[in-house]
Amino acid sequence: MLDSDKSLTVSLDKSKIVPGVYIVNWLVLSKADGHITKGSYVFSVAESITQQIQRQTQQQPQNITNVSSGYSKNITTADDVLLKFDITPFKVGQNTFDLSVSYINGTAVENTRNVFLEFNPSKNLGPLVVTMEKEEAGHYSTTGNFLSQNGGWEIKITIQRIGEYDINQLFNVEIK
Repeated sequence: MLDSDKSLTVSLDKSKIVPGVYIVNWLVLSKADGHITKGSYVFSVAESITQQIQRQTQQQPQNITNVSSGYSKNITTADDVLLKFDITPFKVGQNTFDLSVSYINGTAVENTRNVFLEFNPSKNLGPLVVTMEKEEAGHYSTTGNFLSQNGGWEIKITIQRIGEYDINQLFNVEIK
């Protein structure tokens, strides 16, 4: 049973929750001594199989390049945001991951709070989430050994935008 003086419950409309990585920031003023306590935590909401099928059938044609010099994929989202995602050199081990986020008219998307990459191997190893660094308006990058083995990888990009819905996009890649 929850103590009503020390607990807070928030109900959310499930129909408005989209799959993605979420950050909860909280701040509390103590009634007893007036001190402020704050913190945050991260959680994710998974995409259902039905949502995955619907998204895959609604995706627009994509440009895919998978050559020895790297991996590059361009996608235009439902709200006319162009994502250009590159991985170099695209091999097991250390890679650089670059993401350009712009509107279809070419201007950079600037109302971005955070950009996350989530790596899920086809084997049961569990996901790894990293935050991309902002290089300039609309351009994000990170380097690391996130593709640690050969095989299929699902890379999920989550772009948290201020005042707009998050962008969640999956990229399936095969490392040989």
